Amino acid sequence: MLPRIVLRFMIAVLVVAGISLTGLWMLYSRGRAQQVRLQHSDPYQLAVRAARDDSQVTAALGPGWSALPPSGDLVQEDGDGEAHLHIPLRGHAGAVARLRADLHRAAGRWTLQPLQLTLPDGRTIPLLPQAATGTRPPGAAPPPPARPTPPTPQPPPTEARSRPEIVSAVFARTPRGPALETPRFSRRDDVHLRVRLGNLKLDSQRQASFCEDLRVTRFDQQVILDQRDVANATVALRGPNDRVTVRNRLELGRNPLPGRYLVRITIRDLHSHQQTAAEYAFRLD
Repeated sequence: MLPRIVLRFMIAVLVVAGISLTGLWMLYSRGRAQQVRLQHSDPYQLAVRAARDDSQVTAALGPGWSALPPSGDLVQEDGDGEAHLHIPLRGHAGAVARLRADLHRAAGRWTLQPLQLTLPDGRTIPLLPQAATGTRPPGAAPPPPARPTPPTPQPPPTEARSRPEIVSAVFARTPRGPALETPRFSRRDDVHLRVRLGNLKLDSQRQASFCEDLRVTRFDQQVILDQRDVANATVALRGPNDRVTVRNRLELGRNPLPGRYLVRITIRDLHSHQQTAAEYAFRLD
């Protein structure tokens, strides 16, 4: 016979363990239900469809890649809404990339913003949807068929190679702080954006010269920041494959409104006279 105090202790341990397991199961069930809800949502379907239509995704992950259940948040109310999703994409070799998708809903129609694909090796590829897509509100007439457009002439290979490249862009709360997987800030936080550049043309002294323009637009299309030549630099590089990091602190004013913001980065290569641009979204709570 075990002493009564030992029996009481064992019963207490079993009760605590049972409560803990129940709580963990409830958390798992709630998270799984959220995943299922997001996976069957229109924003998820639109983002995956846009990724399948982009040849860069197939080139990076190989044919036959698959989309896994997403994480993120989805808010809808009276025909309007927002969605911010992180979608794992499994390649043919088993490696998993992450697709970031931001969508805005107005008058019952979802609009897909530029996507961002982060590869397993850390490289980031911006993806631009071919057109704004979404779901029509109930009872709305289908849009007229689009007129066929002639193919866009492709630039020669030498011009494509000389165009600067935005390799990656990450948000952080400090200039050298850790990158935020989900770019959400409080209104008291500093918003920092680190941009890595590549494919810059070098002069005879192996120096690259470039300028950076920044434009920040609020969710209501109000332009918060529109600044040219935020960065104007000449740096010495060992070769054309070297990367350059540009650190930006976004000036949003004293009392910025909560909501979604869109940053447009434009990089101008002063040697090749080419430029490139990309857009990235973040949110203030």
